[in-house]
Amino acid sequence: MKTSILYLLLFISYFISFSQPNVEQLMKSEKVRSYIGKKLPSMNQFTLEGEIYNAAKSNGKPTLINFWFIHCKPCVDEMPYLNKLKEKYDGRMNFISMTFDNEINLREFLKTHKFNFTHVSTDTNYINEIGVRFFPKNVLLDKNGIVKVVTEGIPDFKDAHGNTLINLGIERFETYLNELFD
Repeated sequence: MKTSILYLLLFISYFISFSQPNVEQLMKSEKVRSYIGKKLPSMNQFTLEGEIYNAAKSNGKPTLINFWFIHCKPCVDEMPYLNKLKEKYDGRMNFISMTFDNEINLREFLKTHKFNFTHVSTDTNYINEIGVRFFPKNVLLDKNGIVKVVTEGIPDFKDAHGNTLINLGIERFETYLNELFD
């Protein structure tokens, strides 16, 4: 009887491990990646500053669009690094933050969390239309508004002990940014 239960548990475990979607594969198959080499769909939304923003237009500058939401810990964790990038490249690039959080909650959140991007509080329709499913997501556009890179937040690297070396991730991310100026 115990052997039968053990085999049943092993079978269930085996079945579950092969029937559950691989998260990494799901991230790589997100629709947003199909825009690499193309422009994002046109969208007019208001920024928190009251200006109209359209993701299909880049005003002749490379653009970093960060997709995030308030209750996403990795999204909030990468904000200080994104702020450093904004300081370094300010004036040379557009830095856009796009969230489905409503404007009231976003303004309240920004009172206690420094995030120096231009903020767009959009409904989920646009985010769903371009197919962002996992957060944070960074989409890098060249000066013509063509999507060049899509990353899962700022890439990080691990040392031999499994510790994240975020600065290496920032260096790699900056390589992506610098390639937008070529």
